[in-house]
Formats: sequence, structure tokens, C-alpha cells
Amino acid sequence: MIAAIVARQVSEYTGDMPRRFLALLLTLLAALLGVAPCPAQRGGQISGSYDRARERYDTTIRRLPFRFHTEGRTVLARSHDARAMLQLISDYRKPPAYPEHTHYTVGSLLGQFFDNAMSVDPLIDLRKRFHKREHAWLVARTLPGQIRRDGPAQALRVARTDKEPFLRAAAIEAFRLAGEPGGLVMIDEVCDSLPKKPGARRALIVAMSSYLLANEDRLDEETTKSAIHAFIELLGPEHKLSVSEKRLMLRHLRKIFDDNSHNANPAYWLDVLDRGKTKKRTSSDTTTAALRFFGMEADGNRIIYVIDMSDSMCKKIDESIKPKAAFTGLRKKRKKNVLPDESDLPWFKIVTRFDLAREHLKISLQRLSKDRRFSIVWFGTKAGTLKSCPRMIRGTSGNIKKVIKELDSIRVGSPRPPDHPDGVLRGSTNLHGGLRLAFSLTQRKPIAEHAYTDSRANAQGCDMIFLLSDGAPSIDDFVVKDRDFGEGKVVVHNEYARATKRTPFLWYHGPYVVPVPVYRGERSAHGWIVEDVRRMNVFRGAQIHCVGIGEANMRLLEQIAAGAMGSTHRFGAK
Repeated sequence: MIAAIVARQVSEYTGDMPRRFLALLLTLLAALLGVAPCPAQRGGQISGSYDRARERYDTTIRRLPFRFHTEGRTVLARSHDARAMLQLISDYRKPPAYPEHTHYTVGSLLGQFFDNAMSVDPLIDLRKRFHKREHAWLVARTLPGQIRRDGPAQALRVARTDKEPFLRAAAIEAFRLAGEPGGLVMIDEVCDSLPKKPGARRALIVAMSSYLLANEDRLDEETTKSAIHAFIELLGPEHKLSVSEKRLMLRHLRKIFDDNSHNANPAYWLDVLDRGKTKKRTSSDTTTAALRFFGMEADGNRIIYVIDMSDSMCKKIDESIKPKAAFTGLRKKRKKNVLPDESDLPWFKIVTRFDLAREHLKISLQRLSKDRRFSIVWFGTKAGTLKSCPRMIRGTSGNIKKVIKELDSIRVGSPRPPDHPDGVLRGSTNLHGGLRLAFSLTQRKPIAEHAYTDSRANAQGCDMIFLLSDGAPSIDDFVVKDRDFGEGKVVVHNEYARATKRTPFLWYHGPYVVPVPVYRGERSAHGWIVEDVRRMNVFRGAQIHCVGIGEANMRLLEQIAAGAMGSTHRFGAK
């Protein structure tokens, strides 16, 4: 109430005073009065308590683990208080620790909780100060607020003329997040001015693809038709797009028009555009030679398999899910030059979950063609690649034989109760670390930082991921030792969560394990993991198919797949 009165009184004396100065003046006055200027309200109730949130933030920010920093900032952001926003902006400007991921997480919080009119100007200043491609996520997450308040003009300028292609792509993504169709008018200009560098070009194609799909219900409007027409024409040979870029575009066009065709001829899709949406076809242009993993087909040219090698993968699979031939050792004889499929699985070799993953993986690898590249990322307590494919390598028979040989050399260790009751493989479940490594791989060395806006990573990195896991994330790459703060449950081993006595010092994982919902209205199973996968993939547009085994967190896998136009498969589900 006091804040509202202050706002009215200031407006009487400021007249046409610049809005930015007014916003800062309101913040200062509110701080002096000890209240929040115009906090967000829901259902007539003020959302959150700044004082309690600030107390928790001050407590957690002094600790070493990044998970506490993220928790404190999330609690602060949920107060919707202008002072909370200013503190988050301060943290973005000068991160006290973990600078790269502080930028990512704070950018998400600012975009999610401070999208009202009063928050726009301080965020404009922040974006101006960090006008670099590695801060494109900040642009994508906070520019929607300005679009809603001021209209599309500024975002259109960035999308059309900014010298940095990744920031142009971020502006297009901001239009999508804002639900604003006003950006459709610039699609033809963006198509006409695509950069020649493949990585930068892909970022813009991904952003346009997602934005057009978000406006599929406007197909009867001329502006939308014109935008899609310009987009379809990019498939023409004169534009010299890569096979991967065309696959990406076709995936979105199929979704927009409910058409299963893989036809890359622009004339076909221009005809579909003229006719409007069609009834879904019962067949497609795919063949029996399609690359598959657990029955799910790959729609990419650069494939990465991200495979869970945590200790729980040592568990034996249920014998009831095996086909009858598995008990007799009988296998059908495969014809010469016919690619193997799931019917060729050597079930007599499959005892554990890892055996199951390995044999499916070997069959999928044998279906790779020479024109595709691939790698295999494993994750346990840490994440890594197989030594035989440390980067994106070609799918030649020689490379595939080396990889299969290494896969066959991996042995499951014997059980060591009580902490390793099923056996020993590679520790806990660092799902985030596995995906993080996957998005960093190129044809040469991995990209150490800001891979999501790295041109080489975007051009040479994966455009398709198969993710397999059998449990919930139990660790990440942000493990650090700190004193015991007397909070939460203490376990001796994250994978099986066996409780143990407290000690003066403990090891803490980061934020990509703890369930923290990020998006308003979305009850996320593991919010920060889902959010960070979206960030890693925002300019890559990789399709992600997920396979769950055993106690896999299917809700998490479904959220990851849904955000990447992928699908999920639960092995053994009836």
C-alpha cells in the first residue's frame, strides 16, 4: 500500500521525467521506506516476503557450494521485489563465484520473475553492458519484458541489424518467449541476410524454426505465410545449406503442416503452404536403413549417444522382459548386407542394464553411414567420452569396430555392499555433466566455456542426442567441500542415498540435482537441469530422444525430450 502511494506522489511531481530515472527513484524511495516498490501480486496477495528471502540469500551466498548460491537467488527472486532484482543484477555484473553458470542461472531468474514494466529499464542497462554473444541467454530471457512493455521495435532492430548473429538469434527467441507475433515481419530480411559461417547461420535458422512453429496457428494470416515462404526458400540449392540444417528445417516444417514428408525440395513445401495444413500421412519417406536406438529413429547427421554408466546400471534386468529365443540361444540368421536391428540382440549376453544398453548401442552403431559423425559420452560420478571417440568422428567401419571393441572391454565390478549392492561401474548419476560434455564436443577439442554460442561447436557439434539413464540425477560437476550447515539429509553415497552420521565437513553437489521449478506454471521434476538443457540447445536445435530403464526419472526425461522435439521410451514398460 505504501509503495503504491509513493508511486502516485512521485508521478505527480515528475511529469514527463524519463522512465528510467523514475524507476530508479522509486526504488530508492522504497528502500528508504523499507518496502518493495510495486511487488507482483497473485490472487490479491503479495507474493513472497523480501525480508525473509533476503535473510536466506545472505546466509547462502557466503557458503562455498554453488547449489546454495542458486537456492538463495531463487528464493530472493520469488519475492518479486525490486530490491531483489537489483541484487541479482549486481550478482550478474560481478559474480562472487562460478561466473559462467552464475550468468546463466541469474539470467533465467531475471527473465522469469522480473518481466513487469518497472523491471524493464534496469534490464536494458544490464544488456547494454554485456552486449556480447556469450550473454545471448540474458538477451533471450529478459528481452521479452521489453517487447511486452514497449512493443517489438527494439527487438526487431536487434534481430535485423545487430553485428553479432547469436544476439540476433536471441532476439528472435525473445519474440517466441514473449508470445509476440510482431517479429514475423522480419523473417524474410533475416533469411536474406544469413551469415556465411555455418555456426552463426545455424543459430539463426534454429531461432526462426522455433519461432515459426510457435506461430503455426496463424497460418491463415498473410504475414505468417510470407515469413514461412521466405523460410522454405532457404532449402533451395543456391543457399548451400548443410544436410544437418535442412534436416532441422524439415523437422519443424513437418510439425507446422502436420506432414510426415522428408522431401527437401522447396517446391514441395511451397505447395503445402498454398494448400494449408494437411491431414497427417500414414507413411513417410524414411527407410529400413534409418539409424535407430531402442527403436527411436535419428533425425540428425551428427549423433551423440549419452549413456548412463552409474553403478545402478549393474542391476540385473528382469528375465520376464526377454523374448523366448533368449533362453534357447536361438537367433535368426541375418542376410548378407542387411543392417542389424533390435531382433538381432544377443539376449544370452544380456544380464545387466549396462549389457542391455551396450548391445543396443552396438546395433545402432552398425547402422551408421559414412557421411555421419558420432561420439559416445558416458556419465557416472564424472562424465567423459570413450577413448576411441573423443570427438565427433566419421561413421566408418574402422571407427565403429574400434568403438565396439572398447565397449566390449568394459567390465562390471562385483557388488560391494552396502554402498555398491549391485556392482561397480562408474559411480553416481551425473546426467547434467554428460549432456554438458555432449554439447561441447566438436571435430577437434571440446569447447571449454560458452559452447552454446561457439560457432565451431554449433557447426561441428551434435545435432541429435540419444540419452539413456536408469535413475534420477544424484551428482553434477559442481561438487565442493564445505562445513556441515546442519541442513538436509546426509548420505554416504548419492547413488543409493544410504543415510550416515553428520561430520564437521561434507561434500555438496551443485544445483543440477536438486528439484527447483523454474518456469511459472510448470511443475518441473528437476528445474535447473531442464532449464540448462534448453540453454545449451537454444541455438543448436538438436533433437533429443530419451530412453529410461528401471527407476529412471521419466518425468525428467520427458521434459528434456519435449523441449528438443524428441520422444521418450521406457524399456520394459507394458
